[in-house]
Amino acid sequence: MNKKGNIVSLILTLLVVAIYLAPNFVQAVSVSISTDKDTYIPTDATIEVDLSITIRENERIPINDIKLLLDGKQICRFDVDGTLIAGCAGIGIIQTSAGEYGEGTLEGTDEATGEFTSFGYGIDETQNGYTGTFSYNITVDKVRLQGDNSLEEGTHTLQLSVNSLGTDGSHVYSEETSFYLRTANRPDLEISNLRLYYPQSPDTTSGTMYAFTIKNIGEIATDNIFWKLNTGEKYNNLTDTEVIYSDYSFSLEVDEDIFVYTAPYVYASSGTKQVTVVADYEDKIAELNEENNEESISVSVS
Repeated sequence: MNKKGNIVSLILTLLVVAIYLAPNFVQAVSVSISTDKDTYIPTDATIEVDLSITIRENERIPINDIKLLLDGKQICRFDVDGTLIAGCAGIGIIQTSAGEYGEGTLEGTDEATGEFTSFGYGIDETQNGYTGTFSYNITVDKVRLQGDNSLEEGTHTLQLSVNSLGTDGSHVYSEETSFYLRTANRPDLEISNLRLYYPQSPDTTSGTMYAFTIKNIGEIATDNIFWKLNTGEKYNNLTDTEVIYSDYSFSLEVDEDIFVYTAPYVYASSGTKQVTVVADYEDKIAELNEENNEESISVSVS
């Protein structure tokens, strides 16, 4: 074999060895956690959590216990079969799928970090390990969770922690998710149906009026509602636009709406105007959704 052939053979040999020695991510250990909602409101009674532990083919790990942590604080510790061990006040666990348990080479590659851990060879019952997929549905009493942990409104983190301890090594497989907890009901102002009220063909010789609807689609009533309408008319070297403001405030019950029309506005120039109406333009009302408070249309003025 010539020199070139020897080099090619050496490269192929090194490549095979590298592939053999590299962690096999296809056979990695992965964990996942998710909640049934991104945001929980005061009327929600429970938080539903789905957990999954997947130990892929040819890997087997010991599992000493599984922990559920809220904002870094343990709120439940349970066994692989779903049996509660410690804490878990107001928490119910149902195992929805179970993998296998038996003797084998105890090792696993953490899919999240790429870390490989050898736990020891299974030569007796205490060395046996788990493989396959283990899934759980967890129901958390939200009221109990809030009271026991003094949870404030905001974003909170749930973490799944799978603790593996063998004779030769240990590792914690973990994953987390977050949810937003809202502690008070809120209104929600929605602007809709912004349109020309009079005339249908605006010009610079007469006043133009606009109409729109504001509705409270939230959970509670609200008051001190103000609105403003940007006419799209430029002034001050085209850096500002003329604005019409509501001259009084009003209140809305849940699912109540109000029809609003503006005072006549006389445009000083012709052209296409971008007209925008905004409810609660100073953001004084805490709402469920702050993204539906305005609406825009284009109007041609001759």
